[in-house]
Amino acid sequence: MAFDEPVEKVRLVSPARAKSLAKLGIHTVRDLLCHFPRRYIDLSQILSIGSATIGDQGTIVGSIHDIQLKKPKPRLVLVEITLVDGTGTLMVTCFRQPWLKDVLSPGARIAVSGKLEFGYGYKRMTNPFIEELDGHSPEEGGLVIPVHPATETISTAWMRRLIANALELVKGAYDPLPLDLRVRYLLPARSAAIRAIHFPQGTEEAETARRRLAYEELLLLELYLMTQTAARSQGRKPQAHCVDGSHSRALSANLPFTLTEEQEAARDALAHAMAAPEAANHMLLGDVGTGKTIVAAFGLAACADTGTQAIMMAPTEILARQYGRDLGPLLDLAGISWSVLTGSTTAAERDAQLARARTGEMDVLFGTHALLEDDVVLKECSFVVIDEQHRFGVGQRAKLLAKGEAPDALYLTATPIPRSLALAIYGDLTLSYLRTRPQNKAGNTTRVLRRTERGHAYDAALAALARDERVYVVCPLVGKDADTEGDAQKGSAGSTGSVASAGSAACVASAGSAASAKAFAGSPGGAGSLGKGSSHGRGGSPGGADFDQYEYASVSIESEGDFEGGDLKAAMREAAFLQSKTFIDYQVGLLHGSMSGAEKQEAMRRFREGETQVLVATTVVEVGVDVPEATVMIIEDADRFGLAQLHQLRGRVGRGTRPGEVFLVSGSKAPPALERLAAMERTDDGFELASFDLSLRREGDILGNRQHGASVLKLVNVVRDAKVIEAAHRDAADILSCDPLLEGAAYRALGREMRMVFKEARKSEGG
Repeated sequence: MAFDEPVEKVRLVSPARAKSLAKLGIHTVRDLLCHFPRRYIDLSQILSIGSATIGDQGTIVGSIHDIQLKKPKPRLVLVEITLVDGTGTLMVTCFRQPWLKDVLSPGARIAVSGKLEFGYGYKRMTNPFIEELDGHSPEEGGLVIPVHPATETISTAWMRRLIANALELVKGAYDPLPLDLRVRYLLPARSAAIRAIHFPQGTEEAETARRRLAYEELLLLELYLMTQTAARSQGRKPQAHCVDGSHSRALSANLPFTLTEEQEAARDALAHAMAAPEAANHMLLGDVGTGKTIVAAFGLAACADTGTQAIMMAPTEILARQYGRDLGPLLDLAGISWSVLTGSTTAAERDAQLARARTGEMDVLFGTHALLEDDVVLKECSFVVIDEQHRFGVGQRAKLLAKGEAPDALYLTATPIPRSLALAIYGDLTLSYLRTRPQNKAGNTTRVLRRTERGHAYDAALAALARDERVYVVCPLVGKDADTEGDAQKGSAGSTGSVASAGSAACVASAGSAASAKAFAGSPGGAGSLGKGSSHGRGGSPGGADFDQYEYASVSIESEGDFEGGDLKAAMREAAFLQSKTFIDYQVGLLHGSMSGAEKQEAMRRFREGETQVLVATTVVEVGVDVPEATVMIIEDADRFGLAQLHQLRGRVGRGTRPGEVFLVSGSKAPPALERLAAMERTDDGFELASFDLSLRREGDILGNRQHGASVLKLVNVVRDAKVIEAAHRDAADILSCDPLLEGAAYRALGREMRMVFKEARKSEGG
């Protein structure tokens, strides 16, 4: 099939160009045709220079009156273009693009697209998109010019030419989407949609094409996820669990609190899935502090009642041992045996644990990645729990599931994921949500501060310490040497006894810029419609006159892995600085990702028991750390974190009877970055924050790392396309209920397309 031919088959793709395309992940004809425009220049709605409004985005077409190369500073080169159109003059300034002087000349007709400014008596644009129109071919899009991501060696014009040639190569290719679905949703044929998304005659045609192709992406992904789940238990015998036995009743009777209605509903949903004769594949999505672990405990009890075993894996040793500390006593009261296995478990203790697991004497085994070792063998594992599952790779999750014949699986996540994203990424799972925190949690307030205002945060910290409470100071660059991060920027604390700066350079970094916070419109459309969405939204695909792809928040901290390679001496200097300059009368501890498991455990023990009252930490405090006495958290350079992660971080305080205070310190002056942080002040709802974050960033960024298969979603925005996602999920389930193997005449082409797409996806992701 032409789609899966090497990209060299496309006319004009030389070996050199193939090498350049490979840098963009383009290896096949399919890859090239899926290299969609990031936006369009709509020449049907051009502005004249005279009518263009200062401050607005716009496209202007004119002739070059003059073009000059200037060097205002020794290391600064710019090209200044004087553009005229009969209504006025526009000055176009292009920094660090000296080559424009060689490719453009006076008299050339060009289109420029960007933001209108005013300065020195002229309307101006700085670094706009520039397209030379004299050589523009009508067959390459008419009045709408696509702007594809390009490279230094392949311009946007050349990319259009190559894609046009690729379209000729696949002309007449089959459409994998069944006719009844195309008719139901009024979708164009695939060949027409691919041509229209690359070379539309108008913005409405581009959006219709995007909608068709986005639905196809989602349908293929949902089919893939569902067939993979079915394959996991194919030829195996899943366990139908006893969910109302003596252990489960004892656990319920010994709970020191009453479950919330949501917890009861989640427990019942899990029990229903585990009691079924098919392998359960359930996800429990709960905001910070909503009590996911206790729901999972009822699944552990069901295994004990069934006479089988359960295994529960955590991303960190701190969290794994917290299972033992918090759940252990409840399991003991319910007559359920358990143990904790981590990398720091002694050899003798490990041997004893594994012996009990092999003989079936142990009901539940908690642990970290250590559970993945080949010698960890259970007599009969029928239930697997993976906490913060997106922190584990696809292979790791599969290896843990392989510990049993066809075990039921429960995935926990404290990352608040809206239903639309959950269906798009985890379409093969049944879902339960916990949104309400138990009433005994005090909660917290959040305040955004400029660096010059950080003294207020440290005053609050000192006041909390005086009340015998605990304080977190989270620094994204703890572990980075000051020599590599630049000089420390000192700021006034604001009052006697407060810190004179955020600390060393470890806590002071240049602020990352964030994407604009333009939310997507909803997805209108009634029965039989997938919804068009707004024609002016921002998304991963066309959506209107300015079809930018997802605009990323420039967030550099997503997981503990982002701290690898740090300088532990710098972290120690940071803690020492705060000890000597700010928290003089208190003990300051340090918790950092470079520490060993035993060192982290000891640091947390000292903080929990009050031997240290201040903990300078990185995001290892994010998941599962429960210190009820912790009431203040100061997050330096908060704009470097994603909203979902900030929300999880602040969930570490206010977990006891006293309310927490969270201070987000930012050095950024960029309005979008400050708007993101302001959202943290407006709401304590993690799901609302996640939806807002999704309007700014890729879904994989929300999750911390890309999920297997998610990379095929090039055109989908989970906020705008919620109805499309729901439809694709429903349709995939209906199709597989009729033809589980996709081998019938109606779905054979769809099955082949699914296998080809995910064969390439697995290659690109190293799967």
